[in-house]
Amino acid sequence: MLEDAILMIAYYIVRNPDIRGLAESFTDMRKAHRQELFRMFSDDQRLQLYECCRKIKHFPKLIVSVFRYSTIERQIGILDQYQMDIEVCMACYSRLYSVWNKELEIWGVLPVFERTSGCA
Repeated sequence: MLEDAILMIAYYIVRNPDIRGLAESFTDMRKAHRQELFRMFSDDQRLQLYECCRKIKHFPKLIVSVFRYSTIERQIGILDQYQMDIEVCMACYSRLYSVWNKELEIWGVLPVFERTSGCA
């Protein structure tokens, strides 16, 4: 899922010629409108595309927000294999009200930062 997102960025936003050429050699991308990449390519084809993405040197900086219990929580380690600048933001605090349980769940602690400069 996380690598599918990176692949979509490489194809649709960065418009990397290597990724575009490889993807178009596997399927007619003109028919790809609103299709999931997972269903468009075979497992082997997706692995080839992911490997090609890992080699891209000029990629925009990515900021990835990972929420508690998110499906990508277990996938973020794969980012070490990519060359782009990246920041991973993980939850340190959440306060969620459950309509079903009628309970408030609080998890974690809000960080306290010392003011070093800026507005009063």
